[in-house]
Amino acid sequence: MARVGVLWPGELSPAARQLFERFREALRGLGWVEGRNLALDYRAAEGRSERLPELAAALVETQPDVILTTAPQALQRATATIPIVFVAAAEPVRNGLVHSLSRPGGNLTGSADMPLELNAKRLEVLKDAFPG
Repeated sequence: MARVGVLWPGELSPAARQLFERFREALRGLGWVEGRNLALDYRAAEGRSERLPELAAALVETQPDVILTTAPQALQRATATIPIVFVAAAEPVRNGLVHSLSRPGGNLTGSADMPLELNAKRLEVLKDAFPG
């Protein structure tokens, strides 16, 4: 059975629960069914960021196969071996999460919030793709 840990900095609000349900649905679409071949372990800081290191350490102790998070810094300090997938991290290279976007290195990878400074380049690419 594959074990996936989830470290969530916010509250388990209805919106967060809906997001997690979509995550489970996407996994089901790939053949991973919770309770059959997949175990999900959620830890939520309920908006209290000071709890993240404690929750990260507790999650790491369970030895999941991979951890999904929007709070990678807490997990980066808790483990250097368990793969960590972060979502929407702010400037992961500048903040020391990864070596580069193309070759993250280490045990962290994921998606990044791109800085607003790139909006001009995004608009340029969009105009090139759709000149009309």
